Amino acid sequence: MACVDCGKPVEPVAHALALKIVNPCATEFRCLDCLAKTFGSSVERLLDAARNYRFRGCVLFKDIEIPDASRRDQSGRDQGAGPASLS
Repeated sequence: MACVDCGKPVEPVAHALALKIVNPCATEFRCLDCLAKTFGSSVERLLDAARNYRFRGCVLFKDIEIPDASRRDQSGRDQGAGPASLS
């Protein structure tokens, strides 16, 4: 699925965040960068929120990889291997 703002692929974590904090019935989605701009936030804060939702048991975040913001390249793609640590 493509971002409604920029056309980049929507990351699974961005999809889950949209369902959690925008609208549980959403049909249009934004990539992490555009979602951060929409909320006047940063990608890092959104990823921290996603980790927090996962830690609290939200099923939307149970089986998806939440990238480390420092491992994302300028295109927004995760450059590391493996899921982010919760420790």
